[in-house]
Amino acid sequence: MLGLIRYFWQDLMPPLPDGWRPVLKRYVERWPKPLTPYAVAKEVELSTSAVYRAVYALAKNRLILPAGRGYQATVKGAIALLVEEEDPRWLDAVRKIWGIGIDDTTATFYLAALGAAIRKLGFTIREAYICNWVASQAYIITQLDRLRLPSAVEETIKPLLKFPEGTHHSCSRYK
Repeated sequence: MLGLIRYFWQDLMPPLPDGWRPVLKRYVERWPKPLTPYAVAKEVELSTSAVYRAVYALAKNRLILPAGRGYQATVKGAIALLVEEEDPRWLDAVRKIWGIGIDDTTATFYLAALGAAIRKLGFTIREAYICNWVASQAYIITQLDRLRLPSAVEETIKPLLKFPEGTHHSCSRYK
């Protein structure tokens, strides 16, 4: 079922070269702990300069963001790994970062609808403001009637949708 997420998100993702993947994995696995590039370089089988280049590229694509003296994964990073690997642990990471307790099917349907809505609006993962769970709902709410999703998907996600009020800017730390 995770292939459904890949279908809707694949074109919205930046390329994720092999050298970036272990770095991104380390940040997502260690969320919410911020890590310096040097700390990551000690844990992965890449040169320090390769890790620094990967961190710069991941931050530029908003898959990780500055946090104190280090960097921290965003939900976008977890989604990128989920799309690339279709591994359920990255679906768990998405739920953990968003702070939501929904089952696998509901999370999969929600992410599929979110990817479809972002695509319909012409955004990529870098441009979309989805680091906040409540703010991510705005994309689906505004496009739900146009997405032509299967009725099972719509019925599953509709109870989750609430128009966002007072969201904070958790994705705007990187300039």
